[in-house]
Amino acid sequence: MRELVLFRLQRLSALALIGFVAAHLAGILVFTHRGLSAAVILGRVQDWLWLYGVFAVVAALHAGIGLRALARERFRFAPRRHARHVAFYAFAAHRLTGLALALFLALHLAALWRLPDAEIFDGALALTAHPLARAGEILIVAALALHLAGGARILAAEFLPARARGGGRIAASVLFAGAVAAAYALWGQA
Repeated sequence: MRELVLFRLQRLSALALIGFVAAHLAGILVFTHRGLSAAVILGRVQDWLWLYGVFAVVAALHAGIGLRALARERFRFAPRRHARHVAFYAFAAHRLTGLALALFLALHLAALWRLPDAEIFDGALALTAHPLARAGEILIVAALALHLAGGARILAAEFLPARARGGGRIAASVLFAGAVAAAYALWGQA
């Protein structure tokens, strides 16, 4: 029973995160490309802080259940006989990007708690113009794209009829979509 509840929570939180992450990234792009100050940004999101709290709880729940699955697997991805199959690479990419995103989430939330006023926030925004920060943003967007593609592959395998899954074609197309999204992220940030 407990495993079924965790399974459902993992899938529901994944679906909710699609909307949350898309809205969050869109907001970041709009705010930063318009050159808004931290005071203006904080003023605009002040009424939506409860929604950011829900976003953080859903992300932490999703990451926690995912990390639990990784720990239960003891970081063994698959027996050697499956290591050359394209689905193995999709599975491994999903697990590794999930681990990286969970680490990023913890660091991101810790940093946000340290931004209580506009002055400190402006200083943090200034840091994002540094080339290393830009490279980090590109890596995070690429990891998000790959993790989303891997999650779509898992949902397709679990919920679509067998004839609609396409077997290895889905894994290959997911890897291709992830690579395209990563290339787009790299091109869009340059």
